[in-house]
Amino acid sequence: CMADQQQHLERSQQEIKSIKQQLASIDHRMNNLLDALADGILPAQQIQNKYGAEENKKRQLSYRLQQLKDSLNLGAAGYRLPVSVFLPVCLN
Repeated sequence: CMADQQQHLERSQQEIKSIKQQLASIDHRMNNLLDALADGILPAQQIQNKYGAEENKKRQLSYRLQQLKDSLNLGAAGYRLPVSVFLPVCLN
């Protein structure tokens, strides 16, 4: 059971790392789109559509990142789940 919890923790941490990298890439692409708009490289409507799509991806990834952080940091709000919550799962 402890091994399962450790694997879950490691998977969650790896997913957090991946999401942070994806968010950084999205920010970079959004900045590039703003630069393209300022430079008149692409039509404004095309940039707006692409920017909106990047915003949606960013929102979804940010939500997932927060979910992962919340699941890993239950103690951050000053409380922890008792061991009895996990024991029945581990004993099955």
